[in-house]
Amino acid sequence: MAGLSCMELMMADLEALKLYINYYSAILTTPLPQHYDPDLLAQYFASRPHILASRVIQVNYEPFAF
Repeated sequence: MAGLSCMELMMADLEALKLYINYYSAILTTPLPQHYDPDLLAQYFASRPHILASRVIQVNYEPFAF
C-alpha cells in the first residue's frame, strides 16, 4: 500500500484551504438580515463574535459614562 507523495499532500492541503476560504468568505459577506428570523440572526452573529463582543462592551459601558 503506497502512501501519498509530498506533492499530493500539498495539493490536497491547497484544495482544502480553497474550500475553507470560499466557505468563510461567503459567511462573512452575508449581510445582516433585514427581517426577523432567529435562525439567520443566530448564524450571522455566531460567525462574527467580535461584533457581538464589542456590542456587549458598549452596552455595559454606558451606565458608567458620565
